[in-house]
Amino acid sequence: MSSLSVQRILLTVVPAALILIPAGLAIWSDSGTVERARLERQLEASQSELAAIERQNARLLRELKLAEEEDAVLERWVAEEIGWTRPGTTLVRFDNEE
Repeated sequence: MSSLSVQRILLTVVPAALILIPAGLAIWSDSGTVERARLERQLEASQSELAAIERQNARLLRELKLAEEEDAVLERWVAEEIGWTRPGTTLVRFDNEE
């Protein structure tokens, strides 16, 4: 192999490597576009889950406030959850059949 061939190879390989290596790192490294896309999908899923939890929390807070304001609501919860009722009260339960 002549020194001219080696020189041509080096002039081809080195610039290509100088372009391809940083490009590959920009795409596939821990801070590359592939990882960023995965993290964005994960963030989106977490935000959706958080929104659902916040809606549930708001509903439960409304129910709690209602129970604090209305004795009948609290009495109904107790009857439904643990079957306790006032003397002389009949508790009727229905099975949820679908």
